[in-house]
Amino acid sequence: MWTGARRWKKRCVLVDDLIRQGKVRYIGCSNFPAWMLAKSLWVSDVKNLCSFISVQPKYNLISREAEKELQPLCVDQGVGMIIYSPVEGGILTGKYDCGIPAGSRVDESNPQLLDRAAKMRLHVQRLQQPLRVLREVADELGRTRSQVSLNWLINRPAVSSAIIGATRPEQIEENVGATGWTMPPELVKKLEDAFEL
Repeated sequence: MWTGARRWKKRCVLVDDLIRQGKVRYIGCSNFPAWMLAKSLWVSDVKNLCSFISVQPKYNLISREAEKELQPLCVDQGVGMIIYSPVEGGILTGKYDCGIPAGSRVDESNPQLLDRAAKMRLHVQRLQQPLRVLREVADELGRTRSQVSLNWLINRPAVSSAIIGATRPEQIEENVGATGWTMPPELVKKLEDAFEL
C-alpha cells in the first residue's frame, strides 16, 4: 500500500537503477488504484525515472470497477493492463450453475471453506439474470461462456493480456478459442447492459 511520497521516490530511484543496469527489463504494479498509479507515473516523469508499463487489476464482466478511473488513466498514459481473475473464479464459465462442485476452491465439504462457499453461493444467486444473458450471447455466437467473457475482456481498451488458469488441457484449448474473432457491437452492448457497473 501507499507508504508516503518520500519513501516512494526512493523506491522509484532504486528500481530505475536496476533497469538501467539491465537487471530488470520493465516494471509493473498490481492492485494500484488509479490515484496511486498516477502518482507513481508523475514521480517517474518529474525525476526522469523509468516508469510502470503495466498494472495488474482484477477486471471481468462482473468486476468492472477498473473502468471508472484506472482504465482511462492507462489509455491516456499508455500503461497496459494485465488482468487477473478474468472469469471471476469460474463464475463466468458456468462452473457453479449446478451448485458448488466437489473439489473446487470453495468446496462445502471442507469445514475451513464453509464461509467462502456461502459467499460464493450468494454471489452466484445474485448474478442469475446477467449470467443468463451471458449464456444467451454464448449460444448465439456458438461459443462457450468462458470464450465470450475472455473475448469481451481482451478487446477492452488498455487490456494487454489476461492471466488465465486451467486445471485440464481442454480448458487451455477452450480459452484460446476466445481469440481470433470479434464480437458484434450489439452483443457487446447486451453483455455490458446485463453486467452493469
